[in-house]
Amino acid sequence: DDRAALEKLLLASLPALVILSEKFDGEDGLTIAGQLLERFPTLPIVLFAQQASFETVKKALEMGVSDVIYPPLRVPEITKSLENSLQRASRLGDWTRREIRRTTASLEQRLNELLKLETIIEHIEDGVMILDDQLRILLLNPAMRRAFGLWQEDYQGKSVLEAIPHPDLRALLTTSESTTIPHHEIAFDDGRVYYAQHTKIPGVGSAVTTQDITYLRQIDRLKSEFINTISHDLRSPLTAVLGYVELLERVGTLNDAQREFV
Repeated sequence: DDRAALEKLLLASLPALVILSEKFDGEDGLTIAGQLLERFPTLPIVLFAQQASFETVKKALEMGVSDVIYPPLRVPEITKSLENSLQRASRLGDWTRREIRRTTASLEQRLNELLKLETIIEHIEDGVMILDDQLRILLLNPAMRRAFGLWQEDYQGKSVLEAIPHPDLRALLTTSESTTIPHHEIAFDDGRVYYAQHTKIPGVGSAVTTQDITYLRQIDRLKSEFINTISHDLRSPLTAVLGYVELLERVGTLNDAQREFV
C-alpha cells in the first residue's frame, strides 16, 4: 500500500521477483505491472488477484506478467508459481545474454569492416566525397582535400557549393536530373585535370569521385605535337616530288638519255 516505498526499493536494488496485488495504494496493479515491465522487461512479476477471473489472467499474461495467484492460497501452489516465474525469468535472461553477445559480436564485425573501409577511403589515391541529399558534405578523404586544397577547416555539414566554388564541380552537381552528365572533367589553373563522376546513393545522397588524369592530357598533347611534326616533315619532300612530277609533264616527250636518267 505504499507506492513511494516500491519506487525507492526499485531504485535501491533490482529485486529478483515482485508479487503485486491487484489493487496497490489505490491504483490498478496491472497498470503498475505494465509500468514496471517497461522499465525492467526481464523482471518476473506475480499478480495477486482478489478472486479467480479469466479476464484478469488473460490481460495479465498478455501484458507480460509471469503468473497470477488468487485465494484460497496454498503454500505448494505459491511455491510452484514463484519457482516457475524465476525459472522463466532465468531462461529469458540467458536468452537475452546470448542475443546480446551475438549482437555485440555482429556489431564488432561490422565496426571492423567500417574501420577497414574508412582506412581504404583514407589511403586511396582517388578523391572521394560523400554528400547528403541537400549537397552538404558528409565525408572528404585526403585525396579530395589535396585536389581542392581543403586543409584549413572541417567542412562536414557545409554546402559543397559554398565550400568548393569551382565552376566545373558546380556544373557537375547542379545539372538537372533529366540532363545529368555523370562524368565530367575538372580543370585547374595550374594545369591539373581530374576526371570526376557523380553517383546517386539511395538513402544517403550522392558521391563524387575524382581521378587525376593530368598525365593522360599530357600524353594526348605530346601525341598531337608528334603527329603535327611528322605531318610537316613528310609534307616537305612530298611537295618537292610533286613539283618534279609537274615539271616532267611540262617537258613533254623524253629522249632515251632522259628516260634512262629518270
